[in-house]
Amino acid sequence: MHITVVDPTFGTGWDDWNQENELQRRSANDQPWSCACAKARTSRDLPVAVTGMSNTDRPLLDHENLDAYRVAIEFLALSVQLLEEIPKERRELRLQLERAAMSLPLNIAEGAGKPSPADRARYHGIARGSAMECATLLDVSRIMGVVQSKDVEQGKRLLSRLAAMLTRMCR
Repeated sequence: MHITVVDPTFGTGWDDWNQENELQRRSANDQPWSCACAKARTSRDLPVAVTGMSNTDRPLLDHENLDAYRVAIEFLALSVQLLEEIPKERRELRLQLERAAMSLPLNIAEGAGKPSPADRARYHGIARGSAMECATLLDVSRIMGVVQSKDVEQGKRLLSRLAAMLTRMCR
């Protein structure tokens, strides 16, 4: 399993919606991009795996411009694949991981829609807590022997990057 990770040094704050100016300032050769998400200006520019839908020419919504949201979606895609590996008998573990993973992009998106910095920070803090919960659930899954270590490490790399972004966004 391989999920591409977004560059965490680019566009990690509330002003992510203003990426277009930053992208125009940087040339393609100045920055090594790790995925097409970082250069996206419309939903057509995003991979279907990130948007979960067919690409259109519509402008991106505020939360879709946030790199933290994109990493959260990438983690959600990975967790959906991991859920298939977890036996049905481990229902509690499956449900908890599913809820926590879904909570990440949902809280980031809800925070992006709030008008005040304090409200945004609150939702981003909740998302950061969910990232910690997901990391713990990956550890539990590894200890129980229901997921492969390489998948856990890939998930924790995504979560580590996401937690760093969310920490900055909470300030």
